[in-house]
Amino acid sequence: MIVQIIGAFIAVLTLALAFGVPRKFLVYSAIVGAIDWLVYLISLGRGLSLAMSVFVATLVIAFISHAFARRFKAPVTVFLIPGILPLVPGVGTYRIVYYLILEDGAKASYYFYQTLQIAGMIAIGIFIMDTFFKFFQKPLSVVGKEAEDIELQGSVSVEDSTGHVLEEEEKRMEQDLLARAEALRKKMKEREKDDLGL
Repeated sequence: MIVQIIGAFIAVLTLALAFGVPRKFLVYSAIVGAIDWLVYLISLGRGLSLAMSVFVATLVIAFISHAFARRFKAPVTVFLIPGILPLVPGVGTYRIVYYLILEDGAKASYYFYQTLQIAGMIAIGIFIMDTFFKFFQKPLSVVGKEAEDIELQGSVSVEDSTGHVLEEEEKRMEQDLLARAEALRKKMKEREKDDLGL
């Protein structure tokens, strides 16, 4: 098992280099890949099916990738795409073509179904974890809307009970609201930069 985990680490590290992952994230991407394969092997050892083992491993590495992305302020794909490599059903695809060439339709169909299962479990696992993390992240559109609402509030005049405009109070509130709007704009830009990995 240890040899396989080390092999997964080296394979993912190599792929991350080929994909142009920033050097400061290379080791972390490789760690994700190693954990990926470790969880997969443990799941198989516990008696789970091939598809379920892939699903469990995908959930774990998708979670870790999101955690790393927030910790290091980098895109999730920096860790997830290289890290998912050990689970990608490349061998299954090869076997499909191989048995098709040998005109063995039964085995080709078997590996086709198996490959579809694995690919489906990977997609579902990533989708579930992405959805989970979105509940804890405020959409940028909401932040932008708040800034616009504050600007609109700043343009409203404040009147006392006699109908006279309280000029000083209005100016003070206007400045305060504009400051809040600017702060929200900055926050929105920072989130955009975080999503882009800048």
